Amino acid sequence: MVTNECKPNGEKKVEAEGVLPFLNPLSIRKIPGLGEKSFIRLSDMGIKKIFTLAQIHPDQMNALMGKSGLLLLQKAKGIDNSPVIPYAEQKSIGTQCTFKADTIDVDMINTLLISMVTDIAFQLREKKKLAACITVTIRYANFEDVTKQAMIPYTSLDSTLIQKAKELFKQVYQKRMLLRLVGVRLSSLVNGFEQIDLYSESEEQYSLVQAMDKIRRRFGEKAITRASIMNLDM
Repeated sequence: MVTNECKPNGEKKVEAEGVLPFLNPLSIRKIPGLGEKSFIRLSDMGIKKIFTLAQIHPDQMNALMGKSGLLLLQKAKGIDNSPVIPYAEQKSIGTQCTFKADTIDVDMINTLLISMVTDIAFQLREKKKLAACITVTIRYANFEDVTKQAMIPYTSLDSTLIQKAKELFKQVYQKRMLLRLVGVRLSSLVNGFEQIDLYSESEEQYSLVQAMDKIRRRFGEKAITRASIMNLDM
């Protein structure tokens, strides 16, 4: 709640004795976990500020809203016993697809890999991260899972990741049995941007993905895609 009130950098320290003076003048809408219906209900009763909410007797709040009401009352008094979860950097990003019917159609799976890598590479760039490891997993019809991974130079480029995903699939799919699932995961993530050599193929690829990402941000992730995956149906 404090960080939301401290724009633009979201930094402010509130000592224990300053909690209630900070909370009291705020709207009850600021309380985490207060839904729209509860907000309207309390507002109709004239309870619009956190200070007013904090004055309600627990028995009255329990009769009004039950256990959730008592939790809101505690928060209005600056009490929240929910555990603090430390921030942790995301370690990987991935996706998988279970087929409608077990398949041995390698061309379809390679096309699917293009689609999957394109989606997670976009997510990677949106998080301003690069990956140095790519993993491909397959599941045979008998539920046997096989995984293959490779280390790569840090990148977020579709073309580089797609090529490596196809290579790994070719290496991992050895039994030529029916498949029921394929998955791709990018890991060893770091914050950063693509290092581009001017006048190289990677510079052209980066310009292309930047243009495509701009369209995705404006019109949605499915607004633009590669022609090779337009008719994909799993």
